[in-house]
Amino acid sequence: MTELKLINTYKSELQKYSLEQLRYISEEGVWSIGQMYDHLILVAHEYLDYMETCATLNDEQPLG
Repeated sequence: MTELKLINTYKSELQKYSLEQLRYISEEGVWSIGQMYDHLILVAHEYLDYMETCATLNDEQPLG
């Protein structure tokens, strides 16, 4: 599964939840399901951007 397809899978899984379920916070300091999904999607996009940048660099990195 490609990274973009995985992100789209996360997005489509959101359809299984009601708005109330996505917003529900069980206790103080705990994320809602919606907040968790939002975080996963944003971070995945950020990592994909970093991977794309690294893939286009032509400089040799001596430390890997």
